[in-house]
Amino acid sequence: MVLCYFCNNKAENNCNECNLPVCKMHSVIIEKQSSSGETIAAPYCPKCAK
Repeated sequence: MVLCYFCNNKAENNCNECNLPVCKMHSVIIEKQSSSGETIAAPYCPKCAK
């Protein structure tokens, strides 16, 4: 089982930028436009979400 980098709960996602494992509580979902114009919601860790 992979643990969250920030709190040691079970990691649900990996940061889209730095790839750190993050749990639901620490996942920051950010919606971005992809190059093809679609909106994609990707998880980020609290550090990269700033």
